Amino acid sequence: MIRKKTIYRKLFINYTAIIFSIIIFFEVFSISNVRKQAADENIRFNQLVSEEVANNAKNMSDTADLILYKLYQKDSELSDTLLYLENDLDTYYQIRLDRFSNNQSNEYYGNDDFAKESFSLDSQIKEISFVSHAKKHRITYSDGGDVRVSEVSSSFLERLNQYILLEDNHIVFVENIQNPMTMELTGYMLVSYNLSYFEKNYKENKESELIVFYDQTVLFDSTGKNTVDYLLNDSGVLKSEQELEKILAAYVCCYGMNKINVVRYIPKEIGNRISPFLMLSLIVTGIFIFGAGEFLVLRRLEHLTQRLVSLLNGMERVRGGEINSQVEIKFENDEYDIIAEYFNQMCTDLQTYIQKSYMAEIEQKNAELNALQNQINPHFLYNTLEAIRMKAICNGDKEVGKMLYGLAIIFRSQVKESSIITIGKELYFCKKYLEMFEFRYQNKFRFAIDCPVEFMEVKVNKFILQPMIENYFVHGIRLMDTDNYLCIKMEAAGEDILIYIEDNGKGIEDNRLEEINQKLKDNSSPEGSIGVRNVNSRITAMYGKEYGVHLEKNDPRGVRVIIRFPMEV
Repeated sequence: MIRKKTIYRKLFINYTAIIFSIIIFFEVFSISNVRKQAADENIRFNQLVSEEVANNAKNMSDTADLILYKLYQKDSELSDTLLYLENDLDTYYQIRLDRFSNNQSNEYYGNDDFAKESFSLDSQIKEISFVSHAKKHRITYSDGGDVRVSEVSSSFLERLNQYILLEDNHIVFVENIQNPMTMELTGYMLVSYNLSYFEKNYKENKESELIVFYDQTVLFDSTGKNTVDYLLNDSGVLKSEQELEKILAAYVCCYGMNKINVVRYIPKEIGNRISPFLMLSLIVTGIFIFGAGEFLVLRRLEHLTQRLVSLLNGMERVRGGEINSQVEIKFENDEYDIIAEYFNQMCTDLQTYIQKSYMAEIEQKNAELNALQNQINPHFLYNTLEAIRMKAICNGDKEVGKMLYGLAIIFRSQVKESSIITIGKELYFCKKYLEMFEFRYQNKFRFAIDCPVEFMEVKVNKFILQPMIENYFVHGIRLMDTDNYLCIKMEAAGEDILIYIEDNGKGIEDNRLEEINQKLKDNSSPEGSIGVRNVNSRITAMYGKEYGVHLEKNDPRGVRVIIRFPMEV
């Protein structure tokens, strides 16, 4: 009962933590996504508004240029304007009156008519003024029909060197008027627009700030700073949106047209803001999902815990020695049934394995006893050969003694040497083995061994060369000929060593050679090639399938055996 409650509690805590983590992730993801959508929407809105403001400012500038262009197209109005700009007021009115008197049509078009006509080009135009550069006087026409004449100061004239300036809450576009005949500057035409458009645009979304400026002259600034130094780089050029976003901690949209720059930005804490209703909805949804998940988990855990406890009880029985224990399967086709089925099968297999292991251990002990017994035979044979060799030497038969000595060395290597020896020792044993056959086939057989000194200490499996040599004397030697020859040589191939055993014997037919190589590759036993298969199996087992034995035809006759193994010193 205690175990059941412990399992139940742990599973409940784990599932609760998982559900809670999922809900938190869902809430964080949803809030982040909504905040991103809000930010994207505010950015798109600011882009549209900024573009609209910039286009409107450009239209103002284009309209001012158009009014000046139209003035130069109308001779009467241009002549009257130049008359006003080049003379004092008394002279201007006197000459104008004379021109009107001398005009037979009783019609006279002056700058006042031109100004009234120009108001129709743009409803946002509030005033049009003409300022004399030499006489320092100004005449202003308003959209309401009022006309004002005033004197201007030298400082005001200096300000007219700018294309755009601020005057009495108006944006003023300055157009230079030159005498077409002399090309001298005679005065200025001022086209004034009210700032109400920018104020209206700003008030439609007060959460965003709006700054409009020309060069370093602030035309409209909703922040009230009335400076743009922090928006410009050292060259006086507007900084990039990325730089401004870091400085202002806001989403920034910039547009520039005809040197009029529009900057609209919304602070990130406002741009990312989520409505309280939406935030509350997300929280309530998360709480509801969490509660529903907890209810389902409680119902499910109660059932699963019972089945899990049944499995644990079965494991405890096996632990106590009841290997034949079986767990009830509910047949609900889920993981618990799979575990129960595998557990039952494991218990059955375990019983079988224990029985097999017990029998295998008995067989292993018997094999070890047999191996110890078999070791007596090579020792006995080695000692017997040594006694015969000494007897032959005593009788003066040195050649027989020499052969017995070589044979004794071979048997001694079988008894005393480990399974891994150096190439130098392996070649020494082969040399003794070949010397016996050289003595047996005098004047019919000779051999050669060529091994670089640096290979002598490389480790290799014992007796990988002798079976190949034995195959030659069993199957390859031509007893009727006197030029039988066998050569053992070695070379490096990258990180590997290749041993070549070449003879000029009878050779092997092509199909038989291909069959042997295929079976060596498959690590199967080629018929009649037990020694070759044994060497190949030992090499592949120790170093891998990319190493082993390969046979090919020798040129001009015989067989070449190639043994590949890694260079491990």
